[in-house]
Amino acid sequence: PFPPGSERKEDSAHHTADRRREGAEINSSLHALKECLRAIAGAEAAAEAGGGKGPHIPYRTSPLTRVLADSFTRPRARVAVLATVSPGATDTEHSLHT
Repeated sequence: PFPPGSERKEDSAHHTADRRREGAEINSSLHALKECLRAIAGAEAAAEAGGGKGPHIPYRTSPLTRVLADSFTRPRARVAVLATVSPGATDTEHSLHT
């Protein structure tokens, strides 16, 4: 499976070093966001089962998750995740992994 924000090797073969570095930073931030969302889901499951607070939410691991910290720490906050997918046949594999 592809990680969030991944590009096919042939799509990024002609990118500059700065563009590849930017893509790596985006992927790192998206990974941190995924880990925060997993921790929130775990905390909610633990609370429903009467297990107390649940796991720590690692929102300090990236600039993106730091900006969204209130969404992770406020009890009544809601988080919505939007994804862009393509109907094109050449992008099917990427869309499935989004």
